[in-house]
Formats: sequence, structure tokens, C-alpha cells
Amino acid sequence: MGIYRRIPAYARRLSTAEEMRSFDRRATEDFGIPSLDLMERAGRHVFETVMKVLSPVEGRRVAVIAGKGNNGGDGFVAARYLHEAGIGTTGILL
Repeated sequence: MGIYRRIPAYARRLSTAEEMRSFDRRATEDFGIPSLDLMERAGRHVFETVMKVLSPVEGRRVAVIAGKGNNGGDGFVAARYLHEAGIGTTGILL
């Protein structure tokens, strides 16, 4: 329960895969945001949330388990940021 309480309320609700596809589609088609920019922003936000939840991060290890598609890309962007921050990171592609 300790870690869960440190996750901000806005980050606790999970969207379905279909909702995420719809959000991505609207962002790219209606607002002209490139998919790679969406992945970069999402991955960065995941990284920032993980850093808050795992604080202090010294000696911690993280496994990023990601599927295919843009959401998987988000995961690997987060893994890149975690690695660059010196956190032991393992990426697993399903």
C-alpha cells in the first residue's frame, strides 16, 4: 500500500487499449502531433512518475515490460530515461 499511495491520483486510472488508440488517433489526426512526439512525452511522464514513486532511486532496478505498437514505444522511451538516470533497467518486449 505504501508505494500505491505515492502514485498521484491522476496516474491511478488506467485507460483501455482502445481508449489509448482513440486518444493517439485524435492527437495525430485532429491536432497534428506526430506519433513519435506522443511516445516521447508519454515515456518521459512515466519516467518522472517512476522517479517519484521509487524515490530514493539509488540501488533500485526496474523492468519495463512492453508490448507492440505505440504503447510499447512509450515503455521503451521510459526505459531509456531510466537507464540514462543511472537506474538498472531491463526492457522486455512481448
